[in-house]
Amino acid sequence: MIPAELTSDIDRTHADLSPEARRFLDYAREHPAALRPFDQRLARFAGVQDEFLIHYKYPIQTWPVLLRRRKLREIEHATVQIPLLLRSLPERAFGNDPKRISEFYGIGDEALVTLYQTPPDGLEEAVARCDLIDTESGLKCVEVNQSANIGGWQIRFWEAFCRRHPPNARFLEQEELEPRFRDPLRTVIHHMVKTVLSRGIATQGVLNVALVFDADDVRIVEGGAEHMKDLYHRVLASVDPALEGELVIASYPGRFAVRKGIFLYHDEAPVHALLQYTAQATPPNVFRCFKAETLSLFNSPLANVLANKVSLAMLSELADTPVFDARERAVVHEHVPWSRKVTEAPTTFQDTTAPAPELLRTRREDMVLKRGMSYQGLDVFVGRFTAAAEWERRVDVALAEGGWVAQEYLRSRPYLFQHGDEGCCAHDAVWGTFCFGRTYGGGFLRLAPRSSNAYKGVLNSARGAVGAIFYEI
Repeated sequence: MIPAELTSDIDRTHADLSPEARRFLDYAREHPAALRPFDQRLARFAGVQDEFLIHYKYPIQTWPVLLRRRKLREIEHATVQIPLLLRSLPERAFGNDPKRISEFYGIGDEALVTLYQTPPDGLEEAVARCDLIDTESGLKCVEVNQSANIGGWQIRFWEAFCRRHPPNARFLEQEELEPRFRDPLRTVIHHMVKTVLSRGIATQGVLNVALVFDADDVRIVEGGAEHMKDLYHRVLASVDPALEGELVIASYPGRFAVRKGIFLYHDEAPVHALLQYTAQATPPNVFRCFKAETLSLFNSPLANVLANKVSLAMLSELADTPVFDARERAVVHEHVPWSRKVTEAPTTFQDTTAPAPELLRTRREDMVLKRGMSYQGLDVFVGRFTAAAEWERRVDVALAEGGWVAQEYLRSRPYLFQHGDEGCCAHDAVWGTFCFGRTYGGGFLRLAPRSSNAYKGVLNSARGAVGAIFYEI
């Protein structure tokens, strides 16, 4: 039986997703099998993705998340509009001045920034993932991950397994639902193909795309290679039945080579688009091909620069200035939490104006500290989960190093999800949603039980958060 965690606020949270999401809780009360987790080990018998699923190290939530159009529109709006505003910062906030951009982002090389900004800069087609928290005051974007190695798309390999899980399948049949999973991998492939064609890069009826991973990850990813390559061919056919091409899975430097100075090849096949799922810097010869407009690069070095969390702080700081028009200011106020780059300068938070260090110390329980360029929940410290002495030390480090961000603490609305061997409990959630250029690309959730102190307010898969799959109905 569902325990006392089915409170009025949980009820409202699920009803806000869809009437069906709320009814699923009643269904779980009546069907004890829904309170038991599915066995991820069984997925190794799922076919072509065996190797990938066997090595997938993160837990998956058993219950599906069901979204109706009204909630989906809210998620789409935040997911697309915030990255677009972020990408406009070089021009709007800095007047495209390489020196100012270099100083703000701590690059220390304005000539390099000039090179990054020289067309093409790769911003229009950049790939991003927003981390959204659905709070009692609305959907807030706490980070925009626009670096090369954006994670989360891998959960798509579990979608069918979740949907066909017998208790879930019975509920969907009972409700006469045909849920749609918006596949981030399919959407980003389609985005890359359309970008290449719009740029006139592939002109001979052949279009090849490379996915670049760290060398240690290539073998694991290749466990799903057959499936991914089949998906690529289906996307090509949907765009233009006459198109031919291949999907390459590789690492740097691998078997890449540049011919005639500006054409990228993998073995004997020309490469027209390259998605970098690696933290390695783009090799100079690959970057040269991108600048010569013989290669579409996802993401470009300039897009990676703007992935720094100080960009979101800049959006917040400029929220009430003429830099943005009225519609854009409304977007920032609606979806961007209070955020500031950590410096000695005075700033205002709610009703308090003080030098930033003083504000951080006196309002510790209302604050989160984040290093501007870090990943997987590293270098994120939530004031209310950090001892006062440790918090003091972290503030000192942030001031000394530079490049840190202070952000207001936000609490997720409560969700009820399966938990343990047989049961469920209240969870906090972060929505990871994708934006490809100007296109919404689906996403996933990361969940953590509210009763657990192990997460210290940071919901990240690397820290043990559970991934959940959401469907559009």
